[in-house]
Amino acid sequence: MKLDRLLRMIMLLLDRKKVTAQELAEELAISVRTVYRDIDTLSSAGIPIVSYQGANGGISLIENYRIDKHFLKEEELTSLSVALKSLLTAYEDPSAKTVLEKIRHIVGKEATEDYLFIDDSPWGQDEHLKQKRTFLKTAIENNTCVEIVYGNRTVIPRIIEPHTLVQKGRSWYVYSYCLQRQAFRLFKLARIKDLQWNKQTFQRKEGRCI
Repeated sequence: MKLDRLLRMIMLLLDRKKVTAQELAEELAISVRTVYRDIDTLSSAGIPIVSYQGANGGISLIENYRIDKHFLKEEELTSLSVALKSLLTAYEDPSAKTVLEKIRHIVGKEATEDYLFIDDSPWGQDEHLKQKRTFLKTAIENNTCVEIVYGNRTVIPRIIEPHTLVQKGRSWYVYSYCLQRQAFRLFKLARIKDLQWNKQTFQRKEGRCI
């Protein structure tokens, strides 16, 4: 997901003359701190990003900068294509599809054929589980709370702040802050019996790890 986010950030900077860190954070559904970490990553990779201070400050690429097909080698773009196609087996992601199409335009369709395809889901994958992943991914990107019914012993719903989708072995989890427990928890998607939008939004909590 980070590769997709970095490419989306580059596209935003190409489309706009100047953008603030806060605007990038809102567009990419991440924190301002993460924006600056991503900028450092792109700068280390040779992308000429300039930051301007002051009331009219912001972030931009140097004037007349353009990405050509030599930004990444063909084999690197092909590897990225494999990763994106594999990602799409887990959930629906319009951004990943868009990036994949752009890669095909750069290196040609033949270079992105399925010489390697990674799908870690079991045969006869539960479509309902994929819908849960897509639903939760949208909630994560928009910092939206979700109301879930979890497990078999209770039907009492709980409200969570979803932070990260996690695949461990063959199982999927959502790493979330549980408002009921006032703590982070891993919720197994297969045990979530129902989920729906909650009107609350939340600020991502920094410094947490799985």
